[in-house]
Amino acid sequence: MQIEVIREVGERIRKRRMAAGLSQAELAARSDLDRLYLGRLERGSQNPTLLVIARLSVELEYPLGELFAGLAVSAKEVRAVRRLSRGPGRRGADDGEGSEGD
Repeated sequence: MQIEVIREVGERIRKRRMAAGLSQAELAARSDLDRLYLGRLERGSQNPTLLVIARLSVELEYPLGELFAGLAVSAKEVRAVRRLSRGPGRRGADDGEGSEGD
């Protein structure tokens, strides 16, 4: 399942990279990332960490505020992904089912 905000961030990074005249390989090397990972990120199929976003922001001279400007997170999408990531029969701490000793 793809979350729209992740897809949009990836698209913005791709556009900025291309405007800077960089190949995926060049940006990946500068950012200490795998080129295939960067490609997945740009397509919105990779959920990057904040550290990865920060690295790309620095290398592309793309302020985080500008990168995320106008983006909104869909609670419905986020909740659906959270449920899917737990898998069948698993319960997380957010279910109100804490383990003993909590």
